[in-house]
Amino acid sequence: MNDKILTKYLLKEASKAEVETVEQWISAHADNELHYRRVKHLWNASAGIAGKSRLTEDDAWKHFLQKRERPAVTRPARVIRFNGFRMVAACFLAVFFLFGAWYLLAPAGSPFTASRYATNDEVRNETLSDGSVITMNKHSKLSFSQRILQKERIVEMKEGEAFFQVKPDKDKPFVIHSGDVTITVVGTSFHVKRHAEKTEVIVESGLVKVEAADREVELKPHEKVLIDAISGKFKQEDVTDRLHNYYLNNRLEMENTPLWRVAEVLEEAYGVEIRVIGDDTRDLRLTTTFKMGQLDDLLEVISETFGISVTKEGAIIIIK
Repeated sequence: MNDKILTKYLLKEASKAEVETVEQWISAHADNELHYRRVKHLWNASAGIAGKSRLTEDDAWKHFLQKRERPAVTRPARVIRFNGFRMVAACFLAVFFLFGAWYLLAPAGSPFTASRYATNDEVRNETLSDGSVITMNKHSKLSFSQRILQKERIVEMKEGEAFFQVKPDKDKPFVIHSGDVTITVVGTSFHVKRHAEKTEVIVESGLVKVEAADREVELKPHEKVLIDAISGKFKQEDVTDRLHNYYLNNRLEMENTPLWRVAEVLEEAYGVEIRVIGDDTRDLRLTTTFKMGQLDDLLEVISETFGISVTKEGAIIIIK
C-alpha cells in the first residue's frame, strides 16, 4: 500500500476511489489490517502530542506532505517557520520508538502482535511467518504470533480444525493453546481439532506433548488423544483409519472401515445428521476410496454396495 494514500486516508483527504482502494487492501488479509491498525495507533498517539504545539494536527500533516513533495529550501527564515512541525515530528518519532518497544514486550496473542486466520465454507492453506504451513478446515479460527524476544511460537486455536506442518526450530518451540489444553512441538506434523471444550490431537509425524488439567501425555505417530477440559478426561488411543485427512486431500480413504465411522465423518464433512440403524448395518465394512463430491452421490454408492436403504426424515438421513 502506498504510504501517501494511506496518510491521506487517515487525514480523511482521500478521494472516493482512494478510500475504496485502502479499504479493499485492509480487508484482503489479516496482516494488512494489522499494519493499518499499528499505523492508526501511532497516528492517534502522535495527534494527542501534536495538540500541545502551536500547530493543529491537520496543519502539521499538511506541512509535512507539502514538504515531502517539493525540494527542501535551506533559508534560515523558512527553517524557523517549521519549528512547530519539527516538534511534532520529534514527538511522533518518540511515540514510534515507544510503540516499537511495547510491541516487542507485549503479551503474545494480543491484537497488535498476532496474525489472525479464519475460514468460512472453504478449506485454506496458509504459510506462517516462521515458515510453518497450516491447512485449515472449514469454519476454523486461529491466531499466530512470533516476536524477537518471544521464546515460543504461539498459536491460539479459537475453534475448528487445522493440520500443522511445523518448521523445526529447537530454540523456539511451537506451542498451541486450545482453551486449557497446551500442545508443544519442535518440528512435526499433526492435526488439532477444537469443538467447545473438547480438543483432539492426532499425530502424523514426530513427537507431540499435550498438557491439560495437571496431566501430560506424549504422542507418537498414528496416536491420538481426546481431552474434555470440563471433566479433565483424557482418552488416548491408536489411530485406526485415515478418515481424519479428508479435508487435506479431498478424499475418504477406507480400509475395512465400519459404516458407523464413515457416517460419523460424513456428518462432520457435510454438516448433516446421519443415523445408521441396526448393529449389523452399523458394522458393515468398506474398503475403497471416495472422492469428496455430492453427498447424495456418496450415499447412493453405499446403498448400492450393501443393498441397504438410505432415506431422509426431515433433516435427518437414515441408513438401515
